[in-house]
Amino acid sequence: MIALAIILGILILILLIPVGVYAKYDGEATVKAVAGPLKIQILPAKPKTRKQLEKEEKKKAANAVKKAEQKQKAEAAKLIHKDPPPPKPEEPLMDKVRGLLPFARLAVDALGSVFRRLTIKKLIVHVRFGGSDPSKLAENYGKIMAIIGGMGPILNRKFKVKHGDVSVVPDFSSSKTKVEAELYMRYLIFDLLGIAFKYGFRGIKLLIARKKHEKQLLAQQQKEKENAEQQPGKNNVEKAVS
Repeated sequence: MIALAIILGILILILLIPVGVYAKYDGEATVKAVAGPLKIQILPAKPKTRKQLEKEEKKKAANAVKKAEQKQKAEAAKLIHKDPPPPKPEEPLMDKVRGLLPFARLAVDALGSVFRRLTIKKLIVHVRFGGSDPSKLAENYGKIMAIIGGMGPILNRKFKVKHGDVSVVPDFSSSKTKVEAELYMRYLIFDLLGIAFKYGFRGIKLLIARKKHEKQLLAQQQKEKENAEQQPGKNNVEKAVS
């Protein structure tokens, strides 16, 4: 019983591990993948060690050998007689589009769920707007502030923003614009697994229904074809009797 409780506790802890992306810009972009306390740097890319380069060369050579073997197998398979694949049902274009609409709706729902579960732990943007022309600088500053004012409520409504700090300051003493930004967004593994299971199950159900519809359509078309082939013979018999 104690062992089961320990296993259950470990599973719960794993499900509650946050995974996400941390990005920072202060003249140079830094991007890291985050999984709990573990951070893996993506940008700027770290220089590869000698062992890593040798490993990559070996992998490339192994892939080249594998591709050559696959090519030989494919050429040999062409020489072996195989039964032709079953014909695909002839479906009108509009029917195909209607058949794909449920998949498109499912993809949109899944994407919406992905965005709803996203948590922005930190969003910091500091901009010092510079320019040599004060009037032009003031005009651009007003436009930027209008955009930020419109985006703020949308971000708060669509995402969970835990800590946000956005500031834009005009700098009449500098001709250059300086930007400092920091972003950390993450999911819990529990959230990602929930989305995957929910929409994966729905997708499998749609796929099964689609395959069933294709089989029914193919059977119907084959039956119509057989009836059409038998009809001329029936007409000839009727003419001979008359």
